[in-house]
Amino acid sequence: MASFGYGWPKLLSPQLDKESSSLDIDTFFPQRLVIDEHRSKLAVLYDDKVVFWSTGRVRVVIGKLWPNCSKGKIQGGCFRYDGKRFAVIFEKKCLLIYKLEPFHPPPGRSSWFDFVSSSQGNIQEKDSHSWTSCKEEYILPTILTEKEVGTGEEEYLVTCTSCPLGVIVVTSTLEMYCVSWEGEMFWHTPIAQIVSSDWSFMDRTNGVVSIDYHKATDLCGLVLDVSGIAFIVKIREGGRIPPEMDDTIILREHGASCIALETQQCHAAVGLTNGSVEIYNTNVFVTGQPVCLRTLSLDSLYLSVSDTGRVVSVEWTSDGNCVAVGYEKTGVVVWSSLGYCLFRSFSSLEQPSTGESHSLLSRGENHVVESSRHGFLFGHVKDICWGLFGYSLFVLGSVEEYDNNRWETADSKTPFCLVELGFLKTGFSKGSCQNEATRRFLLGPDFFVMVQDNALTNYPHMYSLKQKLLQHVEVPYEYVSNNWPLRLLSCNDDKNFVAVSGKHGVALYNIRSKRWRLFGDVVEEKMIQSSSLCWYRNSIIIGNEIAIQKRKTCRYELLIFPRDGLNFSFVQAQIPLQGAPLLLDARKDGYVLVFADDLQLRLFQLKSQGSKYTYSTLWSFHITVEAPLASPRRITKGRSTGTFVSSVRIYPPCLLSGERDNAPQQVLLLKSTGSLILLDIPKGISIPILRMVHAFWFHNPDCFPIETRNSSSSNPYVAIWAVAEDGIYCSFDSNPATDTSQSPSTMISRFVSYKWFQVDMNVYPLGFVEYGGFLTGISSLQTAGMSLALGNMHCRLPCFGIQIERQELMSKFFLRWLADDTLEEMQCFKWIASCSKAQHFENALERCLYELLGRVQQQQPSVSFTTNDSVELVDSSCFPINQATFALERFMRLVKYFGEYEDVIVGCARKMDYKYWNLLFSYVGEPCLLFENCCLTHRLTVAAGLLKIIQEWWDLQVAVMHAWRLLQCCLNQGRIDIAEQVVAFLDRAGGEGFVFSVPEWETREEEKRLWEKGIVRRTTTASTNQHLNMVDAILLQHLGACLEKMQWKQAVNMSMCFGISLADYWQAQTTISYLQQPFFKVLLCLHDSFQWPFPSVDIVEKRWSRSNLHDAWNTSGASEDNEQLQQVIDRLSTWQNKNTWDIENESWSNKQNNIKYYRLVRQQLQYLVGNAAVARQWEVVVGGLTALLQCEELRVVLKNLHTDWLAWYRDGLEKSQVAGYVWLSAQWEDITTLGG
Repeated sequence: MASFGYGWPKLLSPQLDKESSSLDIDTFFPQRLVIDEHRSKLAVLYDDKVVFWSTGRVRVVIGKLWPNCSKGKIQGGCFRYDGKRFAVIFEKKCLLIYKLEPFHPPPGRSSWFDFVSSSQGNIQEKDSHSWTSCKEEYILPTILTEKEVGTGEEEYLVTCTSCPLGVIVVTSTLEMYCVSWEGEMFWHTPIAQIVSSDWSFMDRTNGVVSIDYHKATDLCGLVLDVSGIAFIVKIREGGRIPPEMDDTIILREHGASCIALETQQCHAAVGLTNGSVEIYNTNVFVTGQPVCLRTLSLDSLYLSVSDTGRVVSVEWTSDGNCVAVGYEKTGVVVWSSLGYCLFRSFSSLEQPSTGESHSLLSRGENHVVESSRHGFLFGHVKDICWGLFGYSLFVLGSVEEYDNNRWETADSKTPFCLVELGFLKTGFSKGSCQNEATRRFLLGPDFFVMVQDNALTNYPHMYSLKQKLLQHVEVPYEYVSNNWPLRLLSCNDDKNFVAVSGKHGVALYNIRSKRWRLFGDVVEEKMIQSSSLCWYRNSIIIGNEIAIQKRKTCRYELLIFPRDGLNFSFVQAQIPLQGAPLLLDARKDGYVLVFADDLQLRLFQLKSQGSKYTYSTLWSFHITVEAPLASPRRITKGRSTGTFVSSVRIYPPCLLSGERDNAPQQVLLLKSTGSLILLDIPKGISIPILRMVHAFWFHNPDCFPIETRNSSSSNPYVAIWAVAEDGIYCSFDSNPATDTSQSPSTMISRFVSYKWFQVDMNVYPLGFVEYGGFLTGISSLQTAGMSLALGNMHCRLPCFGIQIERQELMSKFFLRWLADDTLEEMQCFKWIASCSKAQHFENALERCLYELLGRVQQQQPSVSFTTNDSVELVDSSCFPINQATFALERFMRLVKYFGEYEDVIVGCARKMDYKYWNLLFSYVGEPCLLFENCCLTHRLTVAAGLLKIIQEWWDLQVAVMHAWRLLQCCLNQGRIDIAEQVVAFLDRAGGEGFVFSVPEWETREEEKRLWEKGIVRRTTTASTNQHLNMVDAILLQHLGACLEKMQWKQAVNMSMCFGISLADYWQAQTTISYLQQPFFKVLLCLHDSFQWPFPSVDIVEKRWSRSNLHDAWNTSGASEDNEQLQQVIDRLSTWQNKNTWDIENESWSNKQNNIKYYRLVRQQLQYLVGNAAVARQWEVVVGGLTALLQCEELRVVLKNLHTDWLAWYRDGLEKSQVAGYVWLSAQWEDITTLGG
């Protein structure tokens, strides 16, 4: 249902001279694109020739025709419905009809023309295979008939289109002709007679700018030039009978530029000269009045008509879910039928700098890597056309940059190129089974893209973990080579297996093992032509269509294979059908629903008998076809998924209590026109639920019990999520159990719908991640591109992709539970507590409180809101606004039971305007009381957040008094990171010249002496204020306490944060308490403080063997030892300058990257040792060097110290009872013994 651009654009150009590196100038001036009904052949029209391209697995020029140039320029062309004939009209009233015969190249040559590009992206494909697969696709155009159309001397042909029996041609004098494919003139009529005889502007109109015909509805859409009239005409009997005035409906009277018809949803897209596109309902011959359903515009990107130009071309996909729009000056945009912007060939961002451009590997001398200028691929667009199955979009556009001096032409025309853009389809749009698991897949022509579960839950942190958000899985070449492209995809409910199907057979992929399973026999594989796929437990259900060549008919059946046996000998069931199965749905209790192209709904029941299944038909229901689509067989001949019905699901989706022996009698059905209805099979009635729905899915009540009013019942409410035109709705069914006694009026009142989200039209929603509580979606992405030089042309090609977007959903559920007065408070608390393990649980509580406060404030009549003062809330109608007060009171009672209570209150208060604080703190108490409670419970981060609130609530003096209190708590708890912020707050207060009273603080003489010596080296804005001296006294006193208690890491953090030099502090001290401590206590405190691991014997032995200390200990003299000691001190002193790392939060205990963590701790240890070496604190130096295993430095230091130091050192190593240190003590003993 949605298409997203993916990969690099492909530049297609026919090179007539294979050995020449330059291209013909005429190659770059095509005029129009025409594709056949089956989208297998593409015709590129030039002024004097037509080039035919294949649109299959490879891009090959398969034919070319050179008409007689005396007839003037080529004005248009069209294929016959079977693609075997091609009509060309010329400016001078000439119509040529060609027969396209198969062409077999002579031996030794594969084609007249050059092979241009290979497959859609499967890297397993070889060029030799590509040539082999294309040899039967070449055509040889031979002229069949020539017909002169028109009678006036100044009349010339403008445009044409094909109908089942011939060619419809329109002239410059607004005459419409219909000529058979054999050259017979059926009829001709003036357009003025079928529109209106009173339109005086018809004489000023000089042609038709756009025409489109669809044989499924016999409707022909036209847009007249100059006046811009858009209308549709019904041409009966395939073009044999001329239209009349009653067969014409005018859609728009002015401003139209092009038109495209779509038959699945009865839509017509009309491009306008102002850059917009209007979507009309073409079912006007029943209603009598055209209805404009919606308008597609680029206003959200701040692009005006001067930027985009007029709309030059519109084209629907074959399934009618997407429309591509070509803008004259901007490029191409793909919209969904509901107005979602799925893809655009340009970016609204500015050009990134040189340093931000992505590096790409270039091939050839003409490729230069750089970012695309302003993200625009096309400068101008002439025509667009969808390829086979909507996997590619052909664009006839000019390159963004070119050099006119390179084109030696008489007139400086803009060169145009044929560019192919690759696309992905959402899995549920190309699959017949639209279960919830399939929604996270996107299907390509020979691969699929899977959105990772952990990506949806952990995004955006996935980038820091260097894990992939999307997984690109290529289908094996053995399967793709014969069955390209992929058409169907289905994933089982457990998300372990994926089934894909192409032209024949099926391929299964195991997500966990990343292995494929294919049919072992190619003959058996060709016996299966899948029209639908569905999973039932561990089996795959295939809707098979078997063609009977002799009878020219088809036979239909359901085949059930086990996932580990793709062979007809393992088939578990074979169920014959009367029509082609288009849509399937299976329930876990054995019920299978089938919707076939004969518009029959059938329900089967499967029962297991060993390794096989037996089946029984429970009921069948015929769906009535609405006019004017009165020929369902003809419309469904293309077997496109979702003919009149886009999705069918068994309702209810799971087995309810009391219905163990009852078969499901209801079906949830989404029509292609966007109506979501519930069919009651026994009563034969339909219940409308929602309109303009694009997709829907069932809610998983095991993760979030969304409905509460039925909580006492054994059957919870069934919730249905629906993506509608104006948002995402949730519909609740109050009585999902089958009750035959319900009247039709009672059944209609069962469903209640609420709009939960006002969606972003640039993000297409995929569904919910239930366990993460997110609404996820996909948006288009354009990355950096590269410059390409092709002959005389230079262009820039960006790379297109997709990105994951998500929106928090958990708070919506909390709001609904809290607002339900019928739900017991304990049950509401249990449901909220069940989500407490989610990573964003605290943020969900903040969002919930934020919305409740805004809703309650809006209810108060005394508060008046202006436009700028209104509460900015996301549109959420999940509960009535009059229940907001009840929900807020319940929230305040329940949130106190969670540990995040203060965090939620403070986080919400700081995010909203202070005018709402009165309402908030009337429930939770004054901020000062919360602050004191946070200090007592050591929730210092929350207390720091309250300082700003206290300052706004009272004044700066009160906030400073609380800041003093918080600073003491942070220092006592070792939260130096918060203490740094509090000191900065006090510095700013003092810098503003604010005079306030300082709380009493006992300042010792030691701190005064250190202050006088300038030990504190902090840059302040007002160093003469008294509170600055008191802050320094607190810091110096706490630093001394940390050193006395040997809390080394906290002392290092304080030194780094506040600029206190540990070396200067030690040098200014007269007595140090830890000098009397045994060495093993100093060493163990270093390990404990920095959480530094103890070394093993192997590691110590390796470091010891590298140092060669036995010889160095005995060879050096006294003078040499003193010189080495000074060198070691100088080297260690450089460690105290390593202050580039960040002081980490003490609460950060999740060391996901151990290498980075231990590198940081090692730098901190080196900083401590460097300061100790400058201050000659040898106890710390020896302990730090031992922990770092710096054996060479240890030798120099120990040899220059007193001899008692070595005994003290060896004794400390032995008493540490660490195996590595005990071994090290023995080595030192051996050295001293040998040396003695």
